[in-house]
Amino acid sequence: MGMWLQHELHPDSGDYNVVRHLRFDGKLDGDALQAAVQLLATRHDCLRMHPMDLGERVVWSRDDHPVEIVQL
Repeated sequence: MGMWLQHELHPDSGDYNVVRHLRFDGKLDGDALQAAVQLLATRHDCLRMHPMDLGERVVWSRDDHPVEIVQL
């Protein structure tokens, strides 16, 4: 909820945008990556929640969709 509130109070702020990148050499095991990210999301509610603005109130909704790996 803290990130949402920060954005509502300061919409032009980049306080929660931390840019990082990783470079891996070698073959990536996509199934292992998907399983690891899914486990991470399962353990941390904040990675599955999103706010829904209903006008006068905000409701936090839980999203239990499976993690999908997209080939770019």
